[in-house]
Amino acid sequence: MIKQKTKKRKPIKRRSSFNSGLWLAVAFILVLVLAFFFADRGMVTYWRAQEERDELLREIEELKVKKKNLLKEKEMLEKDMDYIEKVAREKYKMKKPGEKVYETERAE
Repeated sequence: MIKQKTKKRKPIKRRSSFNSGLWLAVAFILVLVLAFFFADRGMVTYWRAQEERDELLREIEELKVKKKNLLKEKEMLEKDMDYIEKVAREKYKMKKPGEKVYETERAE
C-alpha cells in the first residue's frame, strides 16, 4: 500500500457564538441606556420636570407671601384711618380743603 500524502487542512476560524452574543448584549445594553436617558420619559425629561416643579414651588411661596401682604394692607385700608390718610396723600396726592402742599425735589 502506498500512502498518499494528504495536505493538512487549516482549521477554519469561526466566530465564536460567545463573541457575537457579547456584541449583541453590549448593543442591547447601550440602546437601553440611551433610551433610559433620552427617551420621551427618560431621565433628561425627568430632570427638566423636576427643575420646573422646583421653580413653580418657589413661585407659589412668593405668591403666598404677596397674598399675605395684600390681605394685611386690605385690612389696614378697611380699619386704620391714619393709614388711609397716608395712602391718599402719598399715592393719590390728595389734600384737605384749604391745605397747601409743597413738593420738594430730592437731590441725587
